[in-house]
Amino acid sequence: MTIAGVAALVGLFTRLSIFILALGVWIFVSHAYSYGDVHHPQAVFAIFLMVLPLAPVGERLSIDALIRRRRARRSAGVPPRREILDTAMWPLKLLHVLLAMTYFSTGITKVLAGGLAWINGYTLQNYLFSDAMTNNLPLGIWLSQQYVLCVILAVLTILFEVFYFVSILVPRSGPLFFVGGIFFHIGLYVTAGHPFFQHIVMNALLLFFLDRDWFPEQVRRLEALIARLRAGAESHQPS
Repeated sequence: MTIAGVAALVGLFTRLSIFILALGVWIFVSHAYSYGDVHHPQAVFAIFLMVLPLAPVGERLSIDALIRRRRARRSAGVPPRREILDTAMWPLKLLHVLLAMTYFSTGITKVLAGGLAWINGYTLQNYLFSDAMTNNLPLGIWLSQQYVLCVILAVLTILFEVFYFVSILVPRSGPLFFVGGIFFHIGLYVTAGHPFFQHIVMNALLLFFLDRDWFPEQVRRLEALIARLRAGAESHQPS
């Protein structure tokens, strides 16, 4: 399984490697689930891995693509032209929908089962203190004693989980939710010890790859800001 994961990462026998990796993940996760009530951070990511072999993976930045180009040069002298395939995006779009369903299910369960108790601050304080003491996390213990901050975080948690699906309906809001998801799960880990690393990775994948123009646009904005700051600093220097 590890060998298949490395091969998939570099793009060698890409589809087969990802399938073997995904199958191994499914077997190990299913085995872990058979021991009782456990958290299930792996489920959505496992589904995402299994649908990747059904997409045109390994077509560009991979060892497979490099081998194909070299064979084409030897046979015809001209590398094959690889067109952009819209179908390459469907695993990410499916991942987006699955995450939205997951967060909505979690958020609406809090609202229906706990009601206002979930945002009164005391509920979050109780959970934080219990988890932080169990996992020996000083930051979580400190946070559990900050009532007002816990009220704010509880409200933000409900809003994030229940309305994550808005990022599907309003694509421009997507980066806000994806960044929020990354920091949300980092915060859960450092304060309560919940290792939802897969959700951090999935939100990062959506942030950087769902909209292929988003990251280059942020880089251009950053470069423009740096240029303006430099120009302003130079204009204030004495002649």
